[in-house]
Amino acid sequence: MPKNKPPYKEVDHTADLCLYVSGANLEELFTHAAQGMFDLMRCTPTDAPREAVRREIALTGFDIETLLVDWLTELLYANETQDEVYQKVTFNELDATHLVAIVQGETNHPAGRGIKAVTFSGLLVDHTESEYETTITFDV
Repeated sequence: MPKNKPPYKEVDHTADLCLYVSGANLEELFTHAAQGMFDLMRCTPTDAPREAVRREIALTGFDIETLLVDWLTELLYANETQDEVYQKVTFNELDATHLVAIVQGETNHPAGRGIKAVTFSGLLVDHTESEYETTITFDV
């Protein structure tokens, strides 16, 4: 990844939220996508006591795009139902169709801006010699 290039950034969209994401490898791409989604959602801690959480996530997808959508959807669901946000991701396995990850974070981080769904709209994970990159569209 070129020096000083942000790992993710919001991209203008007329109706939805879009996020450009890049990473030197799949682990970075998936981690940056999660970080960027939580930033788009404006997840901030409440005054309520926060508890540490650790979860294992195992997913299988048809291809890399499906796996990425499923990954973000899993994290979105945890935020919607438990107000959880994850600051650390460790991938035990990750390839184009399968992942096993440990996510660590804390509770009481509700979304300040809602996302209804992670979409496949225009989604294509591109792999060059130096990085993976994609633009993800979120339905709001």
